[in-house]
Amino acid sequence: MGFENTDLGDMVGKLSDTVNVLATSPHAIKQRLKDAILGGFAFIFGDRLNTYPEIKAEYTSIIERLSIAEVKQGLFDASIDLMSDDEAVQLAKDIMELKSTVHSAYNANVNSNK
Repeated sequence: MGFENTDLGDMVGKLSDTVNVLATSPHAIKQRLKDAILGGFAFIFGDRLNTYPEIKAEYTSIIERLSIAEVKQGLFDASIDLMSDDEAVQLAKDIMELKSTVHSAYNANVNSNK
């Protein structure tokens, strides 16, 4: 079973929530990332991305960077704390790029089903 348009639409929604927090929060970059991850990104399930290898690769790269801390609880927050500000900025940019990639795939699927 492939990744349905509703799944892509849901992912676009979650990534939109994530990017909104990244763009509008008054906090420093690391806190914005923490809030953004909990605000939407953490609820995306990578195991449903096999139909879209480019999206899965981008998602996996982000998850790997969010999983560098050696803790069992608060993994994403602890991993963000270990990043430099430049690494945090790059991660935020990569999340925004993932949103663009997913949105393009969603639009392509919607247009192909017309």
